[in-house]
Amino acid sequence: MVINDNYKFIFVHVPKVAGSSLTHVLRSLPGDNRFLLAKTKHETLQEFCSMHECRFSGKSKELSKEISSYFRFGFVRNPWSRMYSLYRYLDESRPRKEIDTIKSFKNFLVLSEAGEKWINKLHSMRSQLDFFVDGNNTINVDFLGHYEFLKEDFNCVSKLLLLPEYLSLPRKNSSSSSTANYIDFYDDEMISIVQRRFAYEIDLFGYKFNSPFPANRFSRAVAP
Repeated sequence: MVINDNYKFIFVHVPKVAGSSLTHVLRSLPGDNRFLLAKTKHETLQEFCSMHECRFSGKSKELSKEISSYFRFGFVRNPWSRMYSLYRYLDESRPRKEIDTIKSFKNFLVLSEAGEKWINKLHSMRSQLDFFVDGNNTINVDFLGHYEFLKEDFNCVSKLLLLPEYLSLPRKNSSSSSTANYIDFYDDEMISIVQRRFAYEIDLFGYKFNSPFPANRFSRAVAP
């Protein structure tokens, strides 16, 4: 998550949706506020909203109310593409020793559906909607962009927030999957596992396995 007091925004970081690149750019802006951040970079918006006031530790309640009104935005991605990107990241970076027990991408997905605890506790295995919904399960952001239209949607956010024109997105924390076609690494069983796990967001955004692009583009709906 990134909070900026000069431009008055909150960026919600969903894992494996170009969040590292976006965070790198947004934190370069003047006004970056890390005082209210949780220890994890993948705090959900609902978690932040329920906890940020107690993190002020006696600071102005008026400032707390002001942050509650900040412009909120984030990005989502085709779940099949996102899951393959996650697996490639784990396999290449090996941030956890448990990855040594995984035989293949299919094995990773099968184990996740079977309830493998360490896999299902990963932030990246949560539904993307978990990061954006409020207590009523309603999307609670001002702008929800798409990874598949990253530059276009980020430019739209930049204009809405009057960010400097020189900003550009670097590639951070990317795996080899960023240049691979995820479709080539799935079979029917794997397709179904992802479909079942992320059924609601797949339906909401209109994602399909054989096309990374969303049928329901939220960024178009909320941008001027």
